[in-house]
Amino acid sequence: MAYMDQERKARLVGLLKAAIGKWKTKYSVAVQNHSTIVLNIRECELDLLGCYNRKRAENLDSRGMEYQPQKDASVNPYHYGETFDGECLAFMKAAHAALNDGNHDRSDSQSDYFDVGWYVKINIGQ
Repeated sequence: MAYMDQERKARLVGLLKAAIGKWKTKYSVAVQNHSTIVLNIRECELDLLGCYNRKRAENLDSRGMEYQPQKDASVNPYHYGETFDGECLAFMKAAHAALNDGNHDRSDSQSDYFDVGWYVKINIGQ
């Protein structure tokens, strides 16, 4: 059963600070519903939102679809590699690794069984 408390959050915030400390970033970390740790990125020296919009537009253009740029974004924790590249991708990998330290995922969607240590959400903007 997914569970996140303030003690785990404090440990993960320390890891997060070390992981993304080389990029000047303003962010907050919160616990949502005792099951999810949420990273809200307010400002970053990297243009995360610009990279997100550019890559999403490229992916949809290749399918013949039009994309409307977003003012804020919720990062898909399973497909951020398709949404970011370069230094922005390195930032996302570091953030996800820090927020998932000690986490487990023994889910089996075929049998409708979901077992994770906690869920991770990353939001850009807001």
